[in-house]
Amino acid sequence: MQFTSEKLLNVFYEFLFLIGEISVLFILISGILGWINSKINFNKYLKNDFLSYLKAIAIGSLTPFCSCSTIPLFKSMLNANINLGISFAYLLTSPLINPMIFTLLLSIFGLKITVFYIAFIVIFVLIVSLLISRLDSSKLLIMQNINNSSKTEQNQGFLRHMYLAFLEYKKLFPYVFVGMAFGAFLHNFIPQDFLATKLNNAGIISIFIASLIGILLYIRTSLIIPIGFSLVGLGVPLGTVFSFLIAGGGCSLPELIMLKSMFKTPLMLIFVLCVLAMANIFGILLYMFY
Repeated sequence: MQFTSEKLLNVFYEFLFLIGEISVLFILISGILGWINSKINFNKYLKNDFLSYLKAIAIGSLTPFCSCSTIPLFKSMLNANINLGISFAYLLTSPLINPMIFTLLLSIFGLKITVFYIAFIVIFVLIVSLLISRLDSSKLLIMQNINNSSKTEQNQGFLRHMYLAFLEYKKLFPYVFVGMAFGAFLHNFIPQDFLATKLNNAGIISIFIASLIGILLYIRTSLIIPIGFSLVGLGVPLGTVFSFLIAGGGCSLPELIMLKSMFKTPLMLIFVLCVLAMANIFGILLYMFY
């Protein structure tokens, strides 16, 4: 790992891009969804039935959000008292399936892998979200903060919702700042050939190592897929690459920081374990059969 001026400059530029992107996305999405939520009752469309889990997965599949920008809509669902399992179905699906990801997977890895990937994510998310719906949400969510936020945002105009979104993001900004800086640093100082060397020599254990590395980074899944393809070209097993892809796209340090304002510690652990399990199980399946 060499701390050259060029690499440090790349870290700085990537950090500026990431912090600018997430700031704009969070405020815009949170403000717009808050305004829409004040006009539309989510409970009318996402009732506590099996079909609503499929609807939440479908909504996640159509929204091209990264792990951080899924949070405003997820928060709006919680504000509307949507079942935690249904809300989780959206949270887990959104950063991992969307039209862009489908196109990239199809063009790079082919139809068979693409269909297997999407089918696995949908089935896994459906099972996990159904199990989470059986838990007591009052013991997992910081309900007082969520409910107060919901009351504050009711019956307000569009500009007022944008202002409230800005105030909410302002509280999170110091943590997001650290998270984005950490992500940009790791992305630039862990080169692909270094990853390939370490992961090639670890056998099936490389799947678990890749998921732990991926979960620390903040990279859109649509950007991490080409990185995964280059790792395959360097000899990294396909299962290891997809473990890295799913963990890196499905969770990130900045997202966990934002979720901390809504999740109690047990739910934080459940979320992280869900993403790691999804990454590792899929990676092992690919390792065994491809």
